Amino acid sequence: MSGQAVIGETITILCTINNGPVNFYLHKNGSQSPSHAIVTNFDKATLSISNISWEHSGNYSCSYVLADKPLVYSQTSDTLQLWVSDKPDYTKENIIHCTIGVLILLLLGYLVALECQSTKMYEIKSQQHPRKESLDESTLPLAPAPASSTEQENTNLSLVNKTTTCL
Repeated sequence: MSGQAVIGETITILCTINNGPVNFYLHKNGSQSPSHAIVTNFDKATLSISNISWEHSGNYSCSYVLADKPLVYSQTSDTLQLWVSDKPDYTKENIIHCTIGVLILLLLGYLVALECQSTKMYEIKSQQHPRKESLDESTLPLAPAPASSTEQENTNLSLVNKTTTCL
């Protein structure tokens, strides 16, 4: 396991065990003698290192002794490799931001496609027919007289369904 810290930051190392109470010890770079003693009498302990510097780089592991058997040490835990840098690593944050951006674009694309499929446009078409003079005026319904003496036309309106495609 590994972790990265930036110079000046504070880090916390957590040591845990399933059966306590125990006292924990923190080892650095495989040393059998602990660099820090963490007396807790519980099943977990935290060690905070503030103002991280280059000297804090290395491999850390935990060991413990049972509270009722203080002379019996455990083997050291798996190693945590700590890298110290003078520049923050934004890789994880950048991946998260890019993923969120892609998800937003996919959602917008879906919404646009959904809108294009559900949009129907209607066009009003005007069909004009010249007035037929051969009609018998006695069979025509009464209608108001035209305002002008120009040639009259009857107009029929119809709705035409137009399907739109978005590309």
